[in-house]
Amino acid sequence: MAHRDNPEFLSASTIKGDKVVNTAGEDLGKIEELMIDVDDGRIAYAALSFGGFLGMGNKLFAIPWQALKLRLHEHTFLLDIPKETLERAEGFDKDNWPAADREWLSDTYTYYGYQPYWQRRAEEQTEIRGEVGAERLSRESASENPIFLSADSIKGNKVVNRDGNDIGKIDEIMIDLQDGNVAYAAVSHGGILGIGSKLFAIPWKAFSLRIRDNAFILDIPEETFDKAEGFDKSHWPLTRQELSGTFTHYGFEPYWQAAAVGAGVSAGVMGETEAEKMSRMERERKGLVKTDEELKARQERERLEGLKETQEEKISRLEQERMERERQTETERERLSRLEKEQMELENQSRVEKEKLAGLEKELQESIRLEETEKVSRLEKEVNLLQGQEQSRRERLAQLESERARVGKLEAVSYTHLRAHET
Repeated sequence: MAHRDNPEFLSASTIKGDKVVNTAGEDLGKIEELMIDVDDGRIAYAALSFGGFLGMGNKLFAIPWQALKLRLHEHTFLLDIPKETLERAEGFDKDNWPAADREWLSDTYTYYGYQPYWQRRAEEQTEIRGEVGAERLSRESASENPIFLSADSIKGNKVVNRDGNDIGKIDEIMIDLQDGNVAYAAVSHGGILGIGSKLFAIPWKAFSLRIRDNAFILDIPEETFDKAEGFDKSHWPLTRQELSGTFTHYGFEPYWQAAAVGAGVSAGVMGETEAEKMSRMERERKGLVKTDEELKARQERERLEGLKETQEEKISRLEQERMERERQTETERERLSRLEKEQMELENQSRVEKEKLAGLEKELQESIRLEETEKVSRLEKEVNLLQGQEQSRRERLAQLESERARVGKLEAVSYTHLRAHET
């Protein structure tokens, strides 16, 4: 019985990096990545690197999920494929992943001895519906170009609602260990509803990929999502029992219950001989389609319904694109208004700066003028001082000259008196 110590789900991040061994317990390598079939919501293949005793560490190998068996408490996967088969397998470079399609993947599954999951599902549906071969081939051809994305590339993608409003992002994808289905995507929500503290388990079928925007559209009414119970990162839903109520809340049938219905129908006819099986299928076919006219009418109705759905999808897409363009136009208008406002503010600032600069230039000229006036006054004072000093020197010289003349006269008189006395 499943419980939290024996979970039925593990996150892609937990699985990635787990060791892979063979039946002898020898180390083969590890799981490098999980590739998800976006349309089917399951693991298309696990990308393994074979180091270990095989010594092929420079390549990756696409391995069907059914070939891997988990040893939970050892964090190890058992790969029961002969060594010779692995050594002859065609890998691919880590930097050059193959452009995977149904044909390439079918060859890979067949090489390892496994039936592709989409063919197995188609056979179950054939037995349930009593489809004839032409109808089955027609239905299968609709998914000949699936979208494969790595688990790592899905994580972190934004999630939007039908109107394109942001809801949150995909934090993790949880893998059902039994069949490789994506059990649910854990979405962290902090957008329009204002809840950001919890994660929400969302059925994979509720998403549709919008490639051009790297986003997933969540096709769930806002009020339904608003009433959903989230979970803390320490209490992830890890069993189908825990998850069943979540699927019911969002209006989806749990994928394991749908698979059980198909298995029950198949089990009910396992004891038939080939002739009995053919007879039963023929009776079922006749019970559903009694005449060629009814078959043609049914096919025409299905074609018209398909066209109607296609037209409705196209109208919905065009309406979403129109709304997106209107939002972009409104955004551009707001941006233009903001730029015009910034331009006016810059022009006002420029005018103020020009006025301030003109004032500073005027003040500078006034300072220069005042400084020149002060210099002239100072020079005039110095000239007057020098002129006064020169005048003083001239007066002193005149004084000295007069004094010298007077002294000369006195000497002459004294000399005359002396000569007279001697005589």
